[in-house]
Amino acid sequence: MWKTIGFQNEKKYFDNLIETGRFSHSYIFHGQDMIGKRTFASEFAEKITNPMDIVLVNSDIASVREAKRFLSLSPMYGGYKVAIIDDADKLQEEAQHALLKVLEEPTDHCIFILVTYRPSALLHTIISRCRHIFFPTHRHSTVKSFLKERNLSESQIDFLCDFSNGSIGLLASMENFKEIKSYIEEYTAISKAGIGGKFDMALKLSNDETLPKKILYWMLYLRSKKHYGELKDLLSLYNLAIQPQYSRQLALENFMLQL
Repeated sequence: MWKTIGFQNEKKYFDNLIETGRFSHSYIFHGQDMIGKRTFASEFAEKITNPMDIVLVNSDIASVREAKRFLSLSPMYGGYKVAIIDDADKLQEEAQHALLKVLEEPTDHCIFILVTYRPSALLHTIISRCRHIFFPTHRHSTVKSFLKERNLSESQIDFLCDFSNGSIGLLASMENFKEIKSYIEEYTAISKAGIGGKFDMALKLSNDETLPKKILYWMLYLRSKKHYGELKDLLSLYNLAIQPQYSRQLALENFMLQL
């Protein structure tokens, strides 16, 4: 039995692979952000090998090189070595090239799983060497089932179903319903502020560790209200905010001046 919520077709597919042992050397798990792709990858890995033979890889070159060394060793318990790269779209260019070298010379006991909502950010040579597994957005019934244990009214549950757009991971990370309200109020304040106020808010938000999460909340709120005009600009802001080489303050200022 799988513990990961939803993804029944994907579970059947991987159950068959587990039964036959016909695994690919590398996979790209892609689909909407925060819907459970990494959770699925981790559970799949634990089904085919011991946790000691699973490594989580970061986006920097040092982490990829350490994963390469780890995977060069034989499995400790006779199964597979599995490397999971969450947010693979954040891999630095040097790290992607290092990863490509490993993918070009796969070994029978190694499996790579790249998790991303934006596979286009990966090198084409990496994309071509991986089997692509698309994870669809969760249905409202699945989200409602997830929320049923929370102390929420029916209207709040209906709102969260629309608001989350199937992102169960996002809902799981929420501390309470008030968190959404506070983020929405912050966005409303930004949209109504004058130029000086916008610049002050941009400076403050540029140092906010939760900025990517806030932007995601803002996008989901606007989508739930069918305010599509600003979504494209917010998505561009989100993509810049999650990449450390870009100036968050400048990106925020440019976005706010267009509101």
